Amino acid sequence: MNLPLTLCLLFVCLNYSVNAQIGVGPDEIFVKTKVADFDEEMLSKLKTSKTVFLYGEKDDKEALEKIIKSVWTMTDINLLSYDQFDSINFDNTSVFSIEETLDNDLSVALQLWMQVTNKRGKSLKVSFSQIRLHPNNQLTLTEDLHRIRNHLESKRANSFYEYFYTSDRFKNLTLGFLKNYLKTVNDLLERTGTQSPYVSVKDHPELKNLKSQTIYISEYTLQNYSSITNVYKTLSEEDTAKLFEAYPHTYEIISNASLNQKILNSSEAFYYVIFIRSFSSKQISIFNSATGALIYSIFDLASPNLETSDFKKLTKAINASD
Repeated sequence: MNLPLTLCLLFVCLNYSVNAQIGVGPDEIFVKTKVADFDEEMLSKLKTSKTVFLYGEKDDKEALEKIIKSVWTMTDINLLSYDQFDSINFDNTSVFSIEETLDNDLSVALQLWMQVTNKRGKSLKVSFSQIRLHPNNQLTLTEDLHRIRNHLESKRANSFYEYFYTSDRFKNLTLGFLKNYLKTVNDLLERTGTQSPYVSVKDHPELKNLKSQTIYISEYTLQNYSSITNVYKTLSEEDTAKLFEAYPHTYEIISNASLNQKILNSSEAFYYVIFIRSFSSKQISIFNSATGALIYSIFDLASPNLETSDFKKLTKAINASD
């Protein structure tokens, strides 16, 4: 593989408004706050392409394929093992793969892209969407990416894929999370919609439902990172209680595996939080499990950890939703 692994997108969008964590649109919307339109020719190429979704050693291919095909309708889509990447014919193929992004925090995202040839005959990578991923350990991820980046260019790309796809490295890439992520991307692309990732969602009509319904929060969010000591620390019961003291409504903290199963198997809609951290920023989003709709989202450059003030802001948005 001799493609540059350098294109960043960021977004989350849904039927009502916007969200963070998912980005859909041309490259420039992921480095600017304003919305940009797709190039019609490029979008047409995407919609007539055959899509390949790379999967890794730890993935259950049959279960993954079932989930993807239940929500992805824009193109014909099939799964391919990451180590078969070099067999792809890029003439009319789009690819979902885990890629390094260009933001300052050395983030990683599940990206939809195509390889095209420009008027000068040079191969270019054109990105259409990005789903930002939460690493199990940001410090380890960054150190490893720096190490891989020092490889010879001819070896770098395959080294990235081997790193990403041979271990379970991300918290928000479970089948349940992925199902609603892909539905959001699919629906927006079919409508030729775009959305910048940096716009907050605080006025969704479903926010009022949180006054009477439980929000489910994965326990991985209760791990704070210190940029001074480069150490992760799981919050104590006392610190956790303080974190939610400004939130008067019902919440439940459950394991990531339990939340994934609940999204996939629950017969009733509920709301869940997805938290994305980097070294210096965070994104907090709340989704409807049945529709994939994002009902709340904030992007904060001031702190990488959940804080009491985050739930004060959420409470304020809920109270204003009547």
